Amino acid sequence: MLLKARLSSLVYFLSFFYACFTTADPQAINAKGFEERSLTQGIFIVAFCMPWFEPCKSLNAELVHAEESFGKTSKVDVYEFDCSKEERFCSSLEVLSFPTIRIFNQRKWTRYRGRQKAQPIVSHVLKQVMDPVIKLDEQNFSVMKNLDRPLMVLAHREDDDASLDLMNSLAQQELSNLAFVGEIGVDSPLITGLATDRKPPFITVVSALDETTPVYDGPFEKDQLLEFSNKVSSPLIRPLQIDNIIEFMQSGIPLAMIFSVADAERKSIARNITNIAMRYRGKVNFVTVDAEKHSFTLDPLGLDAGSLPAFAIQTNDNVFKLNRDLNKNSHDAIEELIQQSLRSVKLNVQ
Repeated sequence: MLLKARLSSLVYFLSFFYACFTTADPQAINAKGFEERSLTQGIFIVAFCMPWFEPCKSLNAELVHAEESFGKTSKVDVYEFDCSKEERFCSSLEVLSFPTIRIFNQRKWTRYRGRQKAQPIVSHVLKQVMDPVIKLDEQNFSVMKNLDRPLMVLAHREDDDASLDLMNSLAQQELSNLAFVGEIGVDSPLITGLATDRKPPFITVVSALDETTPVYDGPFEKDQLLEFSNKVSSPLIRPLQIDNIIEFMQSGIPLAMIFSVADAERKSIARNITNIAMRYRGKVNFVTVDAEKHSFTLDPLGLDAGSLPAFAIQTNDNVFKLNRDLNKNSHDAIEELIQQSLRSVKLNVQ
């Protein structure tokens, strides 16, 4: 009995280990399966690969993540086709490079030419299959808030058809290439994570690439909504990364930086200055800086780890700094610092 109990425990442990630490593969499909699937209604994705080719190996995990996301949002199947086994069939479809990703609606297809990562693949396809205004629930929201496009969430009362109709019109036209648009009722559990202090209707913009969540609660009129949408269609306050430092340096406008070693603190300060970032959109770039990960940025700006959190603005010729407690009553001081930096830029130009 003791041996049997130990074996049962071992089996349970191994099952848990493989469930947690092994990576599933995307669904495999061959020529016969492809022909059968193409007779069925609905969009599906096929990645044509050579399994030994390194980019195909890298794509494998991304396809699995994409498949998981589609499972929570839509009925889109994801397949991997091994062209090393059926080269003639792949040639008949004019697959000439690997990996090649195509989106099929029965036999009609378009080629996906974006980044071969789960997020952009899912974003690209969901734009084709989802409603213009998506009725959000906890499951699809968990996917859509992490995509590479912003999600504009309309919170409205059940009897407020006018706001919903306006957003539906904008989602099909002006906003179709800028963002996803979703809607929730005031009784949705999702509203607790958005702007609970606002009176509906209001819009909260959620983006995995933004350190803040802009909110619009002004008049629900087309021009005002489009003005807001254009300002938040790309991140207001981005985390500073090695791959975007050069972009900011080449922009030619001041760079405002929030320094802290704590992620929660950086995001809290970013939320507090959201309105400032919107007001100076196009005049100043705003970023958060992980002061531990990017400690090399402190000394050139005259900052040290003991004076954090800090706010600094870098222009071509000057550095403006604020070291007071940024979590309390610093809104006006930050705006004055921004205006001071912009005045210095104008003086230098003259």
